[in-house]
Amino acid sequence: MCGRTAQGMAPGQIRQQLEKTLPTKPAETWVGEEKYRKSYNVAPTRYQPVVRADAATSSYIVHMMRWGLIPRHTQSMPEYSSVLKSINARDDSLFMGPSGKAMFNHSKNHKRCILLAEGFYEWRRRGKERVPFYTRRRDGNLMLMAAIYDVAKVMEEPEPMYTYATITTNASPQLDWLHDRMPVLIPNNDHDKIRAWLDPNLKWNATLEAMLKPCDEFMEPSSENGGEPVYALETYQVDEKVNNVKNDSPDFAKPWNSSANKKTLNRFFFAKSEPTSSESSRPAPTSSTSTPLKKDGRLESKDGVGDFDEPFDYGDEMTVVGDSQMTSSGMKDSRSNASKDRRCCQHLVKTKMTLRTWTWHWLWSSLAKNKTITSSPPRPPLVPLQRPTRPRLLLLGWSEPRWILLPGVPHGRCRPLVRP
Repeated sequence: MCGRTAQGMAPGQIRQQLEKTLPTKPAETWVGEEKYRKSYNVAPTRYQPVVRADAATSSYIVHMMRWGLIPRHTQSMPEYSSVLKSINARDDSLFMGPSGKAMFNHSKNHKRCILLAEGFYEWRRRGKERVPFYTRRRDGNLMLMAAIYDVAKVMEEPEPMYTYATITTNASPQLDWLHDRMPVLIPNNDHDKIRAWLDPNLKWNATLEAMLKPCDEFMEPSSENGGEPVYALETYQVDEKVNNVKNDSPDFAKPWNSSANKKTLNRFFFAKSEPTSSESSRPAPTSSTSTPLKKDGRLESKDGVGDFDEPFDYGDEMTVVGDSQMTSSGMKDSRSNASKDRRCCQHLVKTKMTLRTWTWHWLWSSLAKNKTITSSPPRPPLVPLQRPTRPRLLLLGWSEPRWILLPGVPHGRCRPLVRP
């Protein structure tokens, strides 16, 4: 079956090709042209350009119709599952005799049309995966798919709904490896078949029925082969993103291993991220020199002296972690800076900080809130926080790594925590 098509041409391009393809020039204006949207992943219930003939004037009209045939006697909008059953009409269901379906009698006699598409998709299973393949004309011209349409007046719509169904037949020997069915295609250069299929005054007969066959003889001259006739269609594997009807991209109609697709993939996966203006203007972290280091390796500050092993090594830089006095007013300023707090929380979530870090953060916030922390505690030990990957995204909005002074904690040598 054919359950997905592609149509990415502009209305002007479609008109130019129809002037060369149809026996007579079509009407300049489309019916419902405002509904047209270029798409390389057209699914059922979407509106697509369809060529039909006007019964009164026999002129050709491009009409935007909804994919999924709704019979004319339908009074309410059918469910989506019911519409999916009528997106295609088998060729044998249109045959004369007992195999023909009565629901198609009116359409096959008076409402035949041609769907204008660039190509169609089919899927082939490889184990549990569904691999998409795209079939199109080698010359890049429009693909003329035989279809039927009907007009229904449903209560949910103020205007009559024009809906269509593509006709499928047995796959040609060139495509039977992919699927056992394929759309009925009409050659672009065969004006007699196009005229007969679109004639609304010509009832169903053996001539029309003979057109419902695989395009195993769908051969056209090719300049690349010295003018010799070659099969007019080509099929190749495409991106698996087309499996989702929500995705849409011109790359879906390109071969999966083509240079154009490889360039797109490389640009997507291996693009170099340029720094933003805020990051480029951010000053590089420097060593803290506000607190002197004694000769015996002990860090001295206004709040007291703590044990210190050696400067911390953070890769390309050597930073002595320490800072000047931290007062309760400074903590108040940090708490009042809501934007920094939000950035800190985001940083903690993104870097997946450990439960221990969260515990220290909560403890220090509680002590600062209750004003338990004083500016001059009696010789407390030094407990460092983890240094984040970005210097300005620190806990509590600090702009530099700091030592936390916790009163009441047994004295001991503190060791730096590694970068998360």
